[in-house]
Amino acid sequence: MREPNADFVGLRQKLLQTGDVDGRPLLLVFGTGWGMTQELIDTADLRLPPLLRDPRIVDPEGAYNHLSVRAAVAIALDRLLGESR
Repeated sequence: MREPNADFVGLRQKLLQTGDVDGRPLLLVFGTGWGMTQELIDTADLRLPPLLRDPRIVDPEGAYNHLSVRAAVAIALDRLLGESR
């Protein structure tokens, strides 16, 4: 799998400045990756990094390692389109 080549801060800045990404529409595809073919992933112009849990959260057994797709979408959209803090 190809590594992320974009970050939320940089993509947010582009969206706020121009309303698009390099004059092209933006399609965000969310999922766990299991249902996405390698071909689909390889054709993406930008790949954002995965959302990771806050390292300050104490989980001694390491049982918590993922978010639901719905929660990840909410967090990603907030990072891209939410109000600045």
